[in-house]
Amino acid sequence: MPGCSAIVCMVLVCQGKGPVPINPSLQRFRTTRNTDTITFSLSPEMAQELRQVVKEEERTVSELLREAIRLNMDEREWRTRERLERLRSRRTGQDETQGGETDE
Repeated sequence: MPGCSAIVCMVLVCQGKGPVPINPSLQRFRTTRNTDTITFSLSPEMAQELRQVVKEEERTVSELLREAIRLNMDEREWRTRERLERLRSRRTGQDETQGGETDE
């Protein structure tokens, strides 16, 4: 894209498909991985920050992004459980007041 300076990153996510070599002479270098490649773009600022973290932590972009996605999904699941618990709590409180029960 003209004028676009965003970096494109690839994330490996387990799905059970291995890479397919473009050149048949590279077949001997083929490795079997249970991953899919997902491509997305980042702003130049975020891409630079990512490169800096990769350098500082001596990790790969894929490792960092897998961890970030995993943490985000864990947090999302936690928020969903918390939301459901609040709803249950409200319903329980409504059920008690509708049933005529009081603490007096």
